[in-house]
Amino acid sequence: MKNKKLEIICIYCSIMDGGPECNFSELKEGRCSMAEYDLKADNFDYILGGFLVAIDGYKIIFREMNFYTLLKPMTFLMETLYWLAGRTTNIFDVDEDDPSRLVLETMSAEKLVLTNIGDGKLTLSFLAANKEQEKRRGKNYFRDVVIKAEDWKEAVTLALEEYFYFAEQALKENPKSERAYLLSRYISLWKNIV
Repeated sequence: MKNKKLEIICIYCSIMDGGPECNFSELKEGRCSMAEYDLKADNFDYILGGFLVAIDGYKIIFREMNFYTLLKPMTFLMETLYWLAGRTTNIFDVDEDDPSRLVLETMSAEKLVLTNIGDGKLTLSFLAANKEQEKRRGKNYFRDVVIKAEDWKEAVTLALEEYFYFAEQALKENPKSERAYLLSRYISLWKNIV
């Protein structure tokens, strides 16, 4: 493992199997497998999942799967790399009111907020949509965890390398499928930032 200070791990959940969760590093190592259905270009952008963020090598501060599809949080992670490089994918909405931050919203209106505070540092916050949500047992919200921008880039790059390894496999299997264009566009965006 390159960076134990900060880890970001993409999580897969099979829609067909009602499935067990498996992280993409385990998939890549062959310790678990992706449903054949999900490895098709027409289905890959519909797979379910999320990601986790761990700091200090073991403290999981964020773990969320509450997204319509895995593509939304993967787009957010990729957009953070573009954003830190002063570029954009033009897919993910940048906060026009505060361009120093990017926001990822869950289906429950919770917000993961990454803010550039300068001097090579970022803050990460996970905010409830309302006071009632804040009180919910099992939900751990937090504000302004300081992270080095370089650590974030390294952790995101590794997580997305694992994700896009499977995206490329899905595209190779079905290069002429109906949704292959979308998948090839995402792969191209990925290749343009690494």
